[in-house]
Amino acid sequence: MLRYAVLSMGEAAGTSPEIILRSVIALSATPGAGLIITGDRGVFERVASDLSLVLPFTAYAEDLDSLRAAEDAGERLIFLSSSSMDMEAFSYGCPTAETGHASYKALETAVDAIQNGLGQSLVTCPISNASLKEAGYAEKSVHELLRKFAQTDRLINMMTAGRINAFGLTHRRSV
Repeated sequence: MLRYAVLSMGEAAGTSPEIILRSVIALSATPGAGLIITGDRGVFERVASDLSLVLPFTAYAEDLDSLRAAEDAGERLIFLSSSSMDMEAFSYGCPTAETGHASYKALETAVDAIQNGLGQSLVTCPISNASLKEAGYAEKSVHELLRKFAQTDRLINMMTAGRINAFGLTHRRSV
């Protein structure tokens, strides 16, 4: 049985979707790697198209039931859709209320999958606090969102939020 890491999209208008896509492509030849990517499918399709990359996902899921079915079937690279943005209005490098909502939903969906036993670890990408603010969310960071989704005030670095353990591998710096 595969153990799955869940990767949350991060800021939809940022570099995270590209980094995730290139990483998943690189890992697609690695036997035994089980990955669930949560995010907006349109964003990943646009990134792949703009960079002339082939989407590496072996299964697509729209909800936790179809995710469970994909895991049970042994699919290794699963994309779990968490939102559906208007791609006509989407622009790289321009965080908006819509990208804030998509980023929020990707992380919320990732946490929900883990809390329902459909992933064992969480990998997060940065989310623009400007897009979260534009979307009307009070939370300004991934840490604050994890506290909310896990319904706990206890969050430390190696972050523990409820049943979720997350380790900060890198420090984020604005480009």
